[in-house]
Amino acid sequence: TFQGAEQRSGYGHEYAVSVEKTGVYGLVDLGLPSGTMWGISNLTMNGFVSRTGFGDFYTWGGLDVYYTTMSMKSDGTMSSGWKSGYSGGYSSSNYKKTFSTGHILTADEDAATQILGEGWSIPSQAQAKELYANCSYSEATVDGVKGATFTSKINGNSIFMPYNGYFSGTSFKGCSSNNPGARMWLNESTSSSKAMQFGYLSQGTHDAIEGKDCYRGTAIRPVYVAPSK
Repeated sequence: TFQGAEQRSGYGHEYAVSVEKTGVYGLVDLGLPSGTMWGISNLTMNGFVSRTGFGDFYTWGGLDVYYTTMSMKSDGTMSSGWKSGYSGGYSSSNYKKTFSTGHILTADEDAATQILGEGWSIPSQAQAKELYANCSYSEATVDGVKGATFTSKINGNSIFMPYNGYFSGTSFKGCSSNNPGARMWLNESTSSSKAMQFGYLSQGTHDAIEGKDCYRGTAIRPVYVAPSK
């Protein structure tokens, strides 16, 4: 609600504003059978970014990023300033975690849950497969950003996923690299050093689910399932 005096030239005015936030923001309903909602964009340390934004890059089970600054260069590579102690970037030596095979991330280990709150999480393999099964895929360029659009076969709603690449060490494997596409973390490990990712590649594979090194800096596209009451 908004209340204030009628504005008059030459006078100062005070206003009282009250804001009530209801519901859950940042999700897209694709009509999926499980009721899973997908985030409108990739995850950042501050929540969501524009739908074409790359988001932040996380290790598997990591809750923070290794860089202080990050910006895209005109050639498609990243310019990054690394935090103290992380000059080697997203390397195995900087990754201090170990997990057992088949470990499912807990809420305390899930960056999406920690940043966005209850109901949000990194997707499971089943949720990624459900997305692929119930959406059509097409490559697209939105606001100058290359990526892919997944359009629901159920209700016609869609999400855009940019070709955001990933970090290995200090090297950014971006859109100028061979077959970059995008890779997003899933919530299950495949060994003590690898975890599941789902992705879509610029050379046509749009339903890849495979294990990758946990220390890689990889994006997260969060999902939302309403908590049980």
